[in-house]
Amino acid sequence: MSEGIAFIINKSLATGVVPDILKIAKVIPIYKSKDSQHCANYKPISLLPVISKLLGKVVHKRLYSFMHMQNIFFPSQYGFRPKHSTINAITEFSDVRSSRDKKEHTAVVFLDFSEAFDTINHSTLLKKINIMVYVI
Repeated sequence: MSEGIAFIINKSLATGVVPDILKIAKVIPIYKSKDSQHCANYKPISLLPVISKLLGKVVHKRLYSFMHMQNIFFPSQYGFRPKHSTINAITEFSDVRSSRDKKEHTAVVFLDFSEAFDTINHSTLLKKINIMVYVI
């Protein structure tokens, strides 16, 4: 069985094509907050086939490895990286605070993208992703 799964994943990586059956997800609305009668207060959760998840993990591992070897990551990128935690970000922020205390010019920008995905036009996003796939 694992040989069959490996064949599908390797074929997908070699051709750049994901079989349509692996793209089908069961979408379940999950309540977020506020008025439960309002559709905007639910977020969609997609349940994908197990093979899709395995393919995603393989792609993530290879892409992460490539980006790490090519030194593409920004040094202050702490999210979603091994051995880079919020403690590292707080330590770096302490350096910024120290600069401020010394009356040096200091600028800090805080961004919260926690609900950004809820506000984008998904059809536009899908079009841009398709363009990006062909460009790469």
